[in-house]
Amino acid sequence: MSQPSKARELVEAGIAPPPTERRSAPRRALWRLTIRLGRAHAIHQQQINRELLALLEQVRTQIDELRLNVQDLGVSLQELRRGVAASERGVQELQQWNHGLEEQVGGLLKRSDEFEDRLGPIDAFVSGSRAVPDARSLGFERFDKQSAGTVLGYRNGAVGVDPRDDYLAFEDAFRLSEEIVRERQRPYLALLQGRQPVLDVGCGRGEFLELLRDAEVPASGVDLDAGMVARSRTKGLDVQQADAVAYLERVPDESLGVVFAAQVVEHLAYDHLLAFLRLSSQKLTPGGLLIAETVNPHSPGALKNFWFDMTHQHPVFPEVLLTLCRSIGFAPAYVFHPGGSGDVDRDRERMGDYALIAERPPTASD
Repeated sequence: MSQPSKARELVEAGIAPPPTERRSAPRRALWRLTIRLGRAHAIHQQQINRELLALLEQVRTQIDELRLNVQDLGVSLQELRRGVAASERGVQELQQWNHGLEEQVGGLLKRSDEFEDRLGPIDAFVSGSRAVPDARSLGFERFDKQSAGTVLGYRNGAVGVDPRDDYLAFEDAFRLSEEIVRERQRPYLALLQGRQPVLDVGCGRGEFLELLRDAEVPASGVDLDAGMVARSRTKGLDVQQADAVAYLERVPDESLGVVFAAQVVEHLAYDHLLAFLRLSSQKLTPGGLLIAETVNPHSPGALKNFWFDMTHQHPVFPEVLLTLCRSIGFAPAYVFHPGGSGDVDRDRERMGDYALIAERPPTASD
């Protein structure tokens, strides 16, 4: 651009005076300075305008991006809402499925209980059929023998004792320890309810008599085996050696509160058993109890173990013992399984022993 053109622009912009006006030297100098300043201002303003335009363009770009982001956010929000709705439907379906599963599980558990009830007798029979005495408590061991393989036996010499004279050793070998027997018989104390005195028939090693002594219940015992009587007497117990029936015949009528007989009736022949039951009723006071514990022949394992003791006559079924007591005049009478679940049907084939509880009527007619 030529000098006159620039001057003309300044005049038209009102920055410089028209050329027709006369100017003094200072005025001309001022005019030139004004032109320089105006030019610099114009250049600076143009730079500012360009920067403002660039900044405005950036703002517009960011606004467009923000609009796109908002649109994307709206789309995402809609998708999220659809996802939440689908999740809620899924939760409802899962709850329905879970409810159905709970019903199926409940049905399976019920069937499992029924199956267990059916399997119980089978399991008890299988376990009972495998019952064997504890060889270690008998002093037997397993060892290898040429031409025979692994055998069960003993390698020490004979002790030279007549088995008929050493039933105590047999009892210690085949029956539980005195401590275990004593604890198993402890629940019978609750049945006494002040009835006394107690006669322990076939008192053996004296476990029940010890419990009665600790409970301060008057009691005495009778046993046919001399070794058993000696063992009991070493404990300071009142025990006589005699046959149970013969001893009861000498006892005054209606003088006993309880006749207790643990593991005795299976040793008695039928006529001897009847005599024992009749004499027990006769010697009990009205309301007195006969408590008779014996092997449970409904249990396969117990029935198998029954024959370990060669002095056993025959197993006595609880139904038979109840029938005999009813015929003799005991009332009421019932059987249960000590240490069992409390359900006679459930315990019938599982428990090794049962107990008969028979009461002489308060107004007995013998």
